[in-house]
Amino acid sequence: MKKLFFLLCVCAIVFTSCDETQFSDETAALAGKYKGTFTLIRQNADSTQSEAKEKTIVFKQNPLSMDNLLLEAVFEMIRTREGVYELDENNMTTALLERAIGYFNVEQYLGTTIESIEKISAKAIFSSDRVELKFYYNITLYGAEAEVVIATFVGTKL
Repeated sequence: MKKLFFLLCVCAIVFTSCDETQFSDETAALAGKYKGTFTLIRQNADSTQSEAKEKTIVFKQNPLSMDNLLLEAVFEMIRTREGVYELDENNMTTALLERAIGYFNVEQYLGTTIESIEKISAKAIFSSDRVELKFYYNITLYGAEAEVVIATFVGTKL
């Protein structure tokens, strides 16, 4: 019982010691649910888009870094300038997104085989109560590097 009490005290100190940071008010205002359309972009010969699907995406303020957002409570989006947040490029993020690309068979939308994925990222641009979120990656196709937008989400805050 004493160990449990000590653990609770330590947790309380850690969570109450978070100070407001320079941009924490901005991220608090942007956090929330956004409803809109999610579209995969086809990069084949005619560059057609796939059918847009309704989707709700959640952004939360990161409790460990109040200036940043968490996309779906998993992916940290780092504030680069006012209203613009980019995916934190770290090993866990890259591994999760590479698995997602394999799981969702993204290559079917390209019309060709990806030789290597150099970087996977995302950028969210907030404007009043709207967000435009683009997922993209740098790849090597036929020996040349290219940046490919694989998905776009455009939504309005609920």
